[in-house]
This record gives sequence, C-alpha cells and structure tokens, in this order.
Amino acid sequence: RALKLGISTRIMGLAFVLSGVITILLTSGYYYYSYTNLEHRLGDTLRHIAVTTAIGIDGDAHDRIDSPDDFVLEEFLDIKSYLDQVRIKNGLSIDTIYTFRPVSAEQLKFCVMLHDEPFVGDVYNVPEAVQGSVRTVLTGEAVATGVYSSANGRWISGMAPLKSSNGQVTGILEVDYRVDLIFSEMADRLRVLLYLALGVMVLGILIGLLLSRTITGPIRRLQRAAREVREGNYDVEIPRMSGGDEVRELAQTFDEMVKAVRTHEDEIKAEQEKSEKLLLNILPAPVASRLKDQNKPIADAFADVSALFADIVGFTRYAEGRAPGEVVRALNDLFSEFDHLADRHGVEKIKTIGDSYMAAAGIPVHRHDHARCIAAMALDMLSSCGELRAKWPELEIRVGINSGPVVAGVIGTKKFIYDLWG
Repeated sequence: RALKLGISTRIMGLAFVLSGVITILLTSGYYYYSYTNLEHRLGDTLRHIAVTTAIGIDGDAHDRIDSPDDFVLEEFLDIKSYLDQVRIKNGLSIDTIYTFRPVSAEQLKFCVMLHDEPFVGDVYNVPEAVQGSVRTVLTGEAVATGVYSSANGRWISGMAPLKSSNGQVTGILEVDYRVDLIFSEMADRLRVLLYLALGVMVLGILIGLLLSRTITGPIRRLQRAAREVREGNYDVEIPRMSGGDEVRELAQTFDEMVKAVRTHEDEIKAEQEKSEKLLLNILPAPVASRLKDQNKPIADAFADVSALFADIVGFTRYAEGRAPGEVVRALNDLFSEFDHLADRHGVEKIKTIGDSYMAAAGIPVHRHDHARCIAAMALDMLSSCGELRAKWPELEIRVGINSGPVVAGVIGTKKFIYDLWG
C-alpha cells in the first residue's frame, strides 16, 4: 500500500508540474500569437483604409489649408465631409481619422479633423516609436505602425501620404485604432486561466489518482483544442469537461476566450473586405490584384480592343439654367444606367469626364467579340435615353466607337485610374 501511495503521489506530482508548464506555455503562446496576429492584421487593415481614403483627397486642396482660420474654407469642409463618410463606413470614432501638415519626422501640424472645435495648425509631437513610420510616409509610401504608447493610451495606426499635383508629399492621412481594451481583456482572461489551472492542479493532488484519471482525458482534449487555436483554427469545438467545477470553468473560460478572438478576427476580416470592395470600385479586379502585389506602373498591350466614348449634346446649355443638385441627379441617373448596361454586356467602364462616358471591351481580359459587345451596349445606351426623356425631354447623346490596338494600365502614385492609350 505504501508503494502504491508513493506511485500515486509521484504521478500527481508529475501531473502538477506538467499541467503547470503546459498551461504557462499555452497561455503565453496564445498571448504572443494574439498580440502579433492582431498587430499585423489590424495594422494592415488600417493601412488599407488610409491608402484608399487618401486616394479621394485632392493634395493641392489640402495644401491650401495652412492656418487656424482655414477651417471655414471650402477645401477644409470638403475634406472633413469626406473623412466623416469614411469614418461612418469603417466604424471609426471622430478622434481616430485626421490629416497632418508635415514639419519633420518628429513634429507635425494638425490640418483636417472631425472634432466640433477644429484645431488647425496645432503642433503634434510624434512619439519616438512612430517617427520611423512618419519618415517612410514622407518618402511617399503608406505604412502601418506597430503597437505604440502615447499620452492617451496604446494605439495602432495606418498612414498614407497626401501628394500635390507635382508629386510632392504635402500631407499625411492617419487612421488610428485604440487597442487598450483588447489587450486588457486578453490579460484578464489569461489571469483567469492561470488561476483556474492552479486550482485544478491542487484539486487533482488532493483527490488522488482515481480522480486524476478522470481529469486526464478531458484535459488532453482541451490541450488538443488549444493547439488547434494556436495554429489558427478558431472554429475548433471546445470539449465539455467532467470532474471538478474548476475544470469546467477552465473549459468555459477558454471557450469564451476563443470566441472573443474569433470575433476580433471576423471584425478585422470585415474591415479588410470593406477596403477590398472600395479598391474594386476603382479598378478592375485583375488590375487591383496586380497593383497590390507590385509597386510600379502597370501597362499591358492589347492588339484588338473596342472603345466607346459618349457625351451629351448641349449639356452646357442644359446645365446653365438648372440648380447644381438637379444637374448632378440627372447625370447620375444617366450614367448609372450606362454602368448597368456595361455590366450586362461585359464591358469595362473606364471613366467619366464631365458629361462624357468612356468604356471599352476586350480589356483587361481579351475577348474576340469585343466589337459586337461594345456596339450592342451603344444601341442599348440610345434606347435607355428614350426612357429617361420623360424626366429630361431634351436629352440627346452622341456615341463614338473605334477598334484597334491600345495600351492599358495604371500610372502615377495617387488617385489611381485604369486608362487607355493608343
């Protein structure tokens, strides 16, 4: 009996030590993985938001905002309204998206913000941990910071340059996300896990080998689930545990922790999808994919493409006698119908210029029937005008079509557009 008791004691002692080591490794591994994963994914999302937002800001207009009195300028109000739309779509707070006028990598001046009381021109001393990121942005490249601390808490930021028409970086757009609460919740859960693990091990020693065998199986299943989580499988089913209440609480707490991480993952993915959708609204999908993978101009030669260019006859005369809102609504109705026709016929919309609409068939993916597609769209455009004349009686459009070789691609470093030459 003494020998048997000695073996049981050694088994429970070994289980105590191993359980402690495994618990520490799992929790510290989880914390490290969650930290680095959050830093990478959230930073990447914020950088994408900053880049896509910066595309919509006129760098020259931004450069004209230079003093505390400029918050009443039309340029300030336009940029502020645009930033507010971005904020709403991305679920940001008013104090997490704004622009700067750079002085140096160590010092910036606030330019456009969403606060009720603007503070244009106030100096912002850049935290030392972020100064390297600012230097990178001043060279014209968007960046995401790591987690850094400021007087207001811990943050991750995405930054993108604002450039004037001559290509100089004259402003910086910054999108912030405060991570204090996320890390606080992670730390609380880790502490709970450690306390519960200690309770389980003490209970295991007290009740002996029999109960230890009962606990061993479920704990091993929990370990397997934890490994799955560590490898990124957040859909793993956390096993229900039998035995002491502490063990069940451990499983429940771990399950809640996994669900919380899964929720944060879903939120980050949702933000990435929003940024991706915004980019695909600007460029064709194949071109957008290439633009993200390479930092240089994109140009492709196409031997046979059909292009369409349509404009409105007498639009200047029509616009002179009407309110701006009415003119824009009329153009929006007409061009929205053209967009619908482009989708129906598999035609790529290139751009609109004033009252003109440009589209092409056979790019960015070649198709042999490009001329037939573009001609069919042109005929449908004429038919659609007939339906819109009930609201716009004098509506009349001209459509020109040509086929031949072109070069298509994206050039420049801001306000990307997929265009044709040839």
